[in-house]
Amino acid sequence: MLGRLWGAWRGESARVDAGETAPRVVPSLIEITLEDLAKDVWLPLNLDFIQQTGELVEESEPAFSPVENAVADPEVATAPAALTSPSVPTPVVGPASAQPAPPPEGGAQAVTPDLATSPRPVSSGRSSALIRDFIMPYQPVIESQRALEPLLTVVKILEEYGDCPSIVTAGIERDEECTDLYSIRDTLAKVTLRDHTYRVTELALALLKQTYRDGDLMIPKVLVAALGHDLGKIPRFRATAAHAMGDHPVVSAIKLQECFAGTSIPWFSEVLDAIKGHHRIGKDRLGVILRQADGQARVKEMILSTQEIQEKPLDSWCAGPDVLAIVAPRINRPLKGNKWAAFSLKGVVYVTPDAILEAAKELARQKKIVEMGLIRSTDREDTLRRLVKILGAAGLLAMEIGEHFYGRPFDIFTKKAGIKQRGYFVPVKLEAFQIAESELESRKVAFMQLVTEFQLGRG
Repeated sequence: MLGRLWGAWRGESARVDAGETAPRVVPSLIEITLEDLAKDVWLPLNLDFIQQTGELVEESEPAFSPVENAVADPEVATAPAALTSPSVPTPVVGPASAQPAPPPEGGAQAVTPDLATSPRPVSSGRSSALIRDFIMPYQPVIESQRALEPLLTVVKILEEYGDCPSIVTAGIERDEECTDLYSIRDTLAKVTLRDHTYRVTELALALLKQTYRDGDLMIPKVLVAALGHDLGKIPRFRATAAHAMGDHPVVSAIKLQECFAGTSIPWFSEVLDAIKGHHRIGKDRLGVILRQADGQARVKEMILSTQEIQEKPLDSWCAGPDVLAIVAPRINRPLKGNKWAAFSLKGVVYVTPDAILEAAKELARQKKIVEMGLIRSTDREDTLRRLVKILGAAGLLAMEIGEHFYGRPFDIFTKKAGIKQRGYFVPVKLEAFQIAESELESRKVAFMQLVTEFQLGRG
């Protein structure tokens, strides 16, 4: 309509300019409502706009605080200023322009962001960064796999209810993540679900790019998994009898199924499985990407919560002698139930895996390092294997330990006949502790004085 009116106006003007005698016709005043203008002109060119209240509001600045439309709910905790803009230290798939823009002619193309300067705004319900950064760049491939409309529904849910905490705050004893991240859950409660979901999605796309040379066809599947993985943390979805006190991955899968009801997408069941198991160790490709992205996002959130801690590779700061120096005072010190953290005998110190892990955690605290493997309880065995590998590389182990193991089983004999105990230990050379054997022997009391031999066991 606007085009035809403009053409008519140009035609009449041309006749006058050409010197014709026809009088210039002045068109009558045309009235166009703001709603029509928005529907026909503005909205098609601003695809990341989400209308919630019926009011058309243009945003002059792309960055804003997610606490602006916070819900007045006792379970809802808003993020402090330091946590409102997710930081992204790794290369990212997708655009990071600070200004919303329509896709270029011929289809949207992904671009690499300027990580040093690019902000990471999270929508407060007016202009969705989730759509701008994760939907618009990949719209053709998302549409080709029939996932666009349900994925927009997921984003709308996050925009409406994403100001809630990014960790479950009610029924935490039954939630897998709350148990897994017990030591940092109070900090994570200050991070909004929308912020956390943004980080996970961005990191998941980066991991996809790093893992697969040509993974474009997997982008819709990764987006659905990342954007929908924590929907079950939204309090209103946990308020029903069927979902109350339930583990959030299960609730997330149920809500995602509702969003995709009526669709037939071959990979959707794989997404549901990845979401249900994203707090467990697994080998499924999508599940591994989602779990890694979730863990990396938590590390970034911990770093943003304080300016003092930082992230470094484990082997760059966790030296074997430093770990053993923390273990040393616990050698031959009795614990409850005739147990110990470390026991010395005949030139070898048999250290429990938990003592190694706790020493690494203490070292991380001393050096102000955040390492998800030391925080997330489900990473325990993998982290122990990495720690024992560090000890072995430094020549501190008393015997070889297989690549896939973090200790060896031992039968413990005493002066009394028969096996008294059996345990799983990390055998370390006594000289690695730089403590005289006589001093360690003087620490032994009660049951420890009766132990005569550690014999390598089977299985």
